[in-house]
Amino acid sequence: MMAALLLALSLTLAQTAQEPDGRRPKAAGMEDENELPSAVEAMNRARVTFEYGDYPQASRLLAALVEVGRFESASLRAEAYRLLGLSLFYQGRRGEAYSAFLEYLFLDPDAQLDPFYVPPAAVSFFEQVKKEAEPKLLPIRAQKRSEQAARQKAAAEEAERRQKRELEEE
Repeated sequence: MMAALLLALSLTLAQTAQEPDGRRPKAAGMEDENELPSAVEAMNRARVTFEYGDYPQASRLLAALVEVGRFESASLRAEAYRLLGLSLFYQGRRGEAYSAFLEYLFLDPDAQLDPFYVPPAAVSFFEQVKKEAEPKLLPIRAQKRSEQAARQKAAAEEAERRQKRELEEE
């Protein structure tokens, strides 16, 4: 009798279970592409987890995010690698943190960690990674600077064309 009551109660709870946002949970592997969170949503969840100091969970969320690689922007991807590197560093997983910071630097070779928010040991470790990777970062840095110069030149040319059009219309 007691077993039947427990079975009935568990079935009822399973049928009425919902996620915090009101959706019913999907069975593992049953999510369709339309229901997967966007990279921004997943990044926000990982960022909040990181800020609360749950570094093991943050590193799992961030590792899954960078593995899938569905980012809306390069800056979002870089932020994911930065937080992943810090999460791993705070857990004492230096080798993995090194790799994450290296990926971060490949995306933003001039990146720096803010010593106001990041402990000195983490900043020092990051700077060591950056120093060791400098030969690999030089060509990336040069390419990014030339791309930025080309964008600035195109923007200046567009502004000049727009100004000429406005003068002609007057």
